[in-house]
Amino acid sequence: MLLEADAAGMAELTALRNGATRFLRIEATGPTITTNPYSFVIDTAVKWTDMGNFSDEDGVYAVEFTGTAVYDAAWTKFTEVKVVNTLAT
Repeated sequence: MLLEADAAGMAELTALRNGATRFLRIEATGPTITTNPYSFVIDTAVKWTDMGNFSDEDGVYAVEFTGTAVYDAAWTKFTEVKVVNTLAT
């Protein structure tokens, strides 16, 4: 994941060094159906495995972190996917 190399982005370096589990969310939202929007959400527990080199990304000083999905015992899963649409379950 490419992050700005600011205080928030560099906090992930501490997580990498400590082996801390981080939670990553990818979310897409569409138009509203009745009262809720169409949506697609992926939540994943991640441990960073590597940090890349610093780089200039369109004028933003950035750094890339590589990670792997892991099982989180407190959450009792490693990934959860939620889809909201008009199809019957």
